[in-house]
Amino acid sequence: MLLEAALFYNAFGMIIFGFVLLLIPDKMLKRTGFNPKDWTERNYMIYRICGIWVISAGVVCAFVTYYLELKYQRFVCMLMIVAHLVEVTVKKIGIPESNSHLFANGHLALILIAALLFN
Repeated sequence: MLLEAALFYNAFGMIIFGFVLLLIPDKMLKRTGFNPKDWTERNYMIYRICGIWVISAGVVCAFVTYYLELKYQRFVCMLMIVAHLVEVTVKKIGIPESNSHLFANGHLALILIAALLFN
């Protein structure tokens, strides 16, 4: 039950954030302190593409939560933990002065780890 709740929470967060990346990447970037004033739609394309992949990962998490058995839920949970921790590492290397960029992925990884350990 704990693993299902964690996967669903992860799915919900990823789907919402994926749509932010897909639909309003400029507003998201401005909120993080980046000012993309000279950017064109071509510059935002990578964020929109990333949004599609984030939404897809969220949908997979939601599907696994409700339709597949525990061994598959555990596998997807481990996969999401690795993905979140790799992203935290990449962000820490790329933006070393900002820890706030680490929160979203960091807290999702911790929730998934706890669910995996205590399920």
